[in-house]
Amino acid sequence: MELPDPNAPPVTVSTLLCLGGLPPPAEIAADLALLPQLPAAAKQGLYRLLGPCLGEDVPASIEEALGAFCRAFEVDDGAMARAIRASRFLLREAAGRDLSAASFAEDLGKLELGSGRGSPRC
Repeated sequence: MELPDPNAPPVTVSTLLCLGGLPPPAEIAADLALLPQLPAAAKQGLYRLLGPCLGEDVPASIEEALGAFCRAFEVDDGAMARAIRASRFLLREAAGRDLSAASFAEDLGKLELGSGRGSPRC
């Protein structure tokens, strides 16, 4: 996975229920835009990194797991860490608001994570 083009137009997202009706901060939206660039197998295994990070404290072992994941799927560890951090932020915000799965799915649809538009090839 390549790092995003710094000259690309900013990712714009409408308001999200998981954020109390506010749009995500620009850096969160940009980091989430990295997800469509992942190889399909990495997308399927994303839970292995994200799951352990959803608690209050992120385990120290996550750095080692992140490195192994990135080597296995040939993705940039810095970009992957940002994508995981942004995903964790949205999930924790949704949980804190007791957002339904359907409402969270609606929010994810607004992010156009599956479009891959303007994404560099992995």
